[in-house]
Amino acid sequence: MELIGTIDQKEYQLKVEQVNEKHFRIEIDGVVHEVDCTEVMPDLYSLLHDEHSYDVHVHRGKQGHIETHFYDDSFHVEMIDPMQRILDQAMGGAVKGPAALEAAMPGLVQRILVKEGDEVAMDQGLLVLVAMKMENELGSPKAGVVKEIRVKEGDNVESGAVLITIE
Repeated sequence: MELIGTIDQKEYQLKVEQVNEKHFRIEIDGVVHEVDCTEVMPDLYSLLHDEHSYDVHVHRGKQGHIETHFYDDSFHVEMIDPMQRILDQAMGGAVKGPAALEAAMPGLVQRILVKEGDEVAMDQGLLVLVAMKMENELGSPKAGVVKEIRVKEGDNVESGAVLITIE
């Protein structure tokens, strides 16, 4: 499987090959890593790489997007299938009708970056959600106008909660 990974706005080309049930060969920009992976509970994985263990939470978003959070190192990774990116670009990121920005996981709304009535571009930052001690800027699911902001700064939200609606 081929993916495009983004960490701190830098893109990486990834190739993932499953060798056996728990062992994977992952190539990142041409460098190969051997990784053992076990699903501990739904969407929570334990990774073993070069004698280091990592806990990783995975959230599969809409339209082929995947977000991962590495507990030990506290950084945010986004991955997308290259074909999905081509499709998104071809459609101009178009989502027909209203689109909701949802919380990928439970967290605290730290900052709201827009107000109702603002015009926004696809992927433009709308709010900052703190989850697992990490600040995550959540982007707009489509270009449009901010119709409704359903949260305020300081709110605790559950996974799947609708935060902002864009039309």
